[in-house]
Amino acid sequence: MTVQVFQRYRFVFRVCTPLHIGSGVKYLRDYDFRVEGGPQAGQVRLVDIDRALELISEAELARLRDGRIAAGLGPGVAGRATRALLQVYGTRQVGSEVLGAIRDGNGQLYVPGSSLKGWFRSALLDAWVAGHRSQALDEVRQALARKQGRERAAAGLEEAAFKVDLPRTNGVQFPNLDINRWVHISDAYSRGGMQAGVCEIQVRSETSRGRQAIPVWAECILPGSEFAAEVKFSSADLFPWSSLDEERKRLFGNDVVGLLREHSRHLAEEEGQYWRRRDPAIGNGFEGALRGSSTGVYFPLGFGTGWVSKTVGRHLRGDPGLMKGLLETYRLSRAKSPDPATFPVGHRVVDGPGGWLPMGWVALKEVAQL
Repeated sequence: MTVQVFQRYRFVFRVCTPLHIGSGVKYLRDYDFRVEGGPQAGQVRLVDIDRALELISEAELARLRDGRIAAGLGPGVAGRATRALLQVYGTRQVGSEVLGAIRDGNGQLYVPGSSLKGWFRSALLDAWVAGHRSQALDEVRQALARKQGRERAAAGLEEAAFKVDLPRTNGVQFPNLDINRWVHISDAYSRGGMQAGVCEIQVRSETSRGRQAIPVWAECILPGSEFAAEVKFSSADLFPWSSLDEERKRLFGNDVVGLLREHSRHLAEEEGQYWRRRDPAIGNGFEGALRGSSTGVYFPLGFGTGWVSKTVGRHLRGDPGLMKGLLETYRLSRAKSPDPATFPVGHRVVDGPGGWLPMGWVALKEVAQL
């Protein structure tokens, strides 16, 4: 009899609002890119500077002012040295800098498996905390009392949720006891081509100085693009899942999509409620952008998705004293006296043809067992 060691799935995702996962590269206008056409129907040409320098003559290079290679290239060389053509998405003029999106060695946009696994892990942790809220909050209080560093602040909480009691082998304990070690998520690549664009992102903030909008431009994967990843983990009846207690085995192993759906429901409700209070137009646009997923799973990913999406913050905010301690100890806010009830103050939105929207929201469109 064949034993299925791994449960394997193909997850297909659809981008609902512009998604940016940064590469750490910053492109400069006229040096690394140029804008062609008007702001409404224009495009951004990203130039491969090394390739351009191979193609142009020394005489042409001498005519380029102050190293503004992208601006000074003729159409023939520019076409041969183009790294990417990006749609100007939205209604405003492109700024002087653009944050680059992560690409592979062949220059293709993709979504790293580590980003998807971070979302997956957050959903697992949120599900466990929902059933063990008192224990979870005690773990956080103990971390505060011990003044653990930010990197270790959630260690006790994560250990309680994810630690697996594995038997020793030849007297040696396995070094990694976290169940997430056996969750494998591949990098996600396009299904039919990812549409890329350059978007304006603003941080909307309600402060004592009044409402602020701090702009930045970034290379984004545009709504409607689809990408797919393979997700696999050990079968619930086999090692190491079999070493979990029955409650966690049931929670983490039997209904993954249901667990993800519940987590995403809370995140979407919180985001929608915030914008309905602050800016109903953004709230209405957000609700419209999330329609149409057969799985009912929506989640924020990448740059701009904030503290709530990457933590169990929804469970912590019910205890104002605990939140106050977290904000002060770990300096989670720039405000001198942050208000736990309104944290986080800043929310990122991205411009588009239909108006401003929360950025980085993705739908799980399809799940197929392999």
